[in-house]
Amino acid sequence: MYKYIIVDDEALIRKGLIKQLEALNDRAICIGEAVNGREAITLIENNSPAIAIIDMQMPIMAGTQLLPYLTEHYPHIQLIVISGYKDFDYVKHALSANAIDYLLKPFSRKQIQEVMLKAIDRLESSNAINNDLLSAHEEREQVYYEYDLQLLRNRILGYPVETDDINSKKLYFVKDGSNYLLQTFHTSIPIGEIAIQEVLNESGYSNTGVFLTHPNNLNLGFIILFITDETAVRYRLLCEQMMDYLSSFLHQKSGYSQFGISRIYTKLMHLPTAYEECRTALNSQTLHTGKTYYYFYDQEPNTTIIHWPQTDEFLFRLETGMSEEVIDLLNRLWEYYNSLPDITLGDIKFHLYDLTNQCWAMVNDYSKQYKPSISMDHVVKSIFQPEELLSCYTSFFINLSNMLKECNVYEQAEDVIEKVKLYLVRNYQKSLTTEIIASYFYVNASYFSHLFHQKTGKKFIDYLNDIRIDNAKELLAKSDKKIYHIAKAVGYNNVKYFFRVFKKREGLTPEQYRKRYANSPFRPKS
Repeated sequence: MYKYIIVDDEALIRKGLIKQLEALNDRAICIGEAVNGREAITLIENNSPAIAIIDMQMPIMAGTQLLPYLTEHYPHIQLIVISGYKDFDYVKHALSANAIDYLLKPFSRKQIQEVMLKAIDRLESSNAINNDLLSAHEEREQVYYEYDLQLLRNRILGYPVETDDINSKKLYFVKDGSNYLLQTFHTSIPIGEIAIQEVLNESGYSNTGVFLTHPNNLNLGFIILFITDETAVRYRLLCEQMMDYLSSFLHQKSGYSQFGISRIYTKLMHLPTAYEECRTALNSQTLHTGKTYYYFYDQEPNTTIIHWPQTDEFLFRLETGMSEEVIDLLNRLWEYYNSLPDITLGDIKFHLYDLTNQCWAMVNDYSKQYKPSISMDHVVKSIFQPEELLSCYTSFFINLSNMLKECNVYEQAEDVIEKVKLYLVRNYQKSLTTEIIASYFYVNASYFSHLFHQKTGKKFIDYLNDIRIDNAKELLAKSDKKIYHIAKAVGYNNVKYFFRVFKKREGLTPEQYRKRYANSPFRPKS
């Protein structure tokens, strides 16, 4: 039976470890506990344990000081390092001390038991010393390699990175200052990390290309391709050759892929810019692209502004929680996209982003607690298939519709005319007609016109003009906006018509009204 000690300043952690390792009491038993490195040294001197479980952060003498001391004076002790912080400096200390493993709190019973069994196996092996030297070297190199991959991945995604130094021998060709370009590829099937790396090895790119997976999207991957000054002039050909290899491989797996390729850079700190260029390139695909599967970034494209005629109806159906109608309108929106020539995925994303912002502005009228979804933006940036984009936004808008249904203001109105009046107050600036409003509330247009006049004593257009002119008066008195801006802000695209309606109702032109009532503390009655 082997003896082990636990060095941790938290009593609960020490007791928990002993409890987790009870199942191995027939092979290893705890013979002491210490709260810092100094106590641990005394404990070791008096009890000669074979294994030590050591926390990195402790008072008086921390693990960073204890580990090198034990390595020098007690090299035979098997060390298991634990910590509550994922700090690579701690990992390097553990590696330097030839520790068995580095566990990040909280860890499971299974994890600590597996590491303890690993320590026992080392002690029991007659060739433990030679094997451990080789294993430590391989493990150290593997840790460095994985750390370097994470560093590059963080660089691409724009996460904070302390240094661009590459430590692993396997990535010797990755040097800051070397020519490189980024390839981002999206596949129809989940990307197999080992399989893709094997394709790179077989195609001769293992010493020039680094493959990285996306941390959250199984269908998205990156290849950083390092090129010499001589090959830089034909980098497009090199990229196409690599993409042909990968596309052929994926085709054998019944999958297909699309690639976005950045310009050439020399500094690793420019990887986020390269990734942005890759996304821009992928977003340049049209809905009718066909079999084209790679897109080179050349310059920022001009965004085509999409004007969907049913936008206002969509917002109304969303606001009133009509989920089925929302789904139907989204399908119509997709048909509308398909009817537009040369429309790109980037154009569609821009339009959906604008539509989402209009939704959030509407949601904000109900409650300030609802905030735009940042995670939604991140998800959409990683989508490069039109069908996947539709599915993502459909789920988003349905969830938003269900949320708004619970606080629908129109449900509080007694009848359809009261609902319409409420809608007009909230949406007077939009292009509104009797026919449009009647269709929103599922009423015959002629009957609606008659009913509206009967209930309000005014024609629909006169009632709408009253609301618009009242809001125009407020803007004229309290702001210095130009007249044509105010006209448009309250729903008049024709400035001359706005002047005519305003003077007929107020007996003054907009300019005359502004001069008379500018900065007035009270609004005059109509």
